[in-house]
Amino acid sequence: MVTTAWLRSPRASLVSASVVLGAAALGLPLQTLPLAALLVVVWFLALLPALVMRRWPRVRTRLARIGIWLACTVAIGATAIAQDRAARDTGDTVVTACEAYRKRTAAYPRTLADLVPTELPAVPDALALPLVRRAFRYRTTTDGFELDYPSPLMTLHLYTSAAGRWQALD
Repeated sequence: MVTTAWLRSPRASLVSASVVLGAAALGLPLQTLPLAALLVVVWFLALLPALVMRRWPRVRTRLARIGIWLACTVAIGATAIAQDRAARDTGDTVVTACEAYRKRTAAYPRTLADLVPTELPAVPDALALPLVRRAFRYRTTTDGFELDYPSPLMTLHLYTSAAGRWQALD
């Protein structure tokens, strides 16, 4: 059991810093740090019996199952993060096209289809998987436009031209 005294110790700070630096090195957003820390703890707890009892085949079998589960979980998470980054990059392309349309016509487009073919070759999808396609949602507002897409990470990402930035909504 972890005590509050241990959490305040330099060792706990070193572990926390290691998790944060590891996540930063992998390019993971800070929202995934609790999951990364949990995976590190689970992996350590799974390896502890093997270190103590190397000869038991059941322990090795269980550890192999936990390792496979953990690898699948990390792969799914990494795929979702990669899809989210790709959707954000595509969204940035759409935002740039909207701004170019505004410079050319002095107004934002009414729909994303208005950007085709001068600004974009086709209206892109926010998420394009083999079985799932999700489109960007675009709305004009009194002071500009809003563009959003649902993320594979269970959040809604919204770009407002008035603020000039993306924000994640839960």
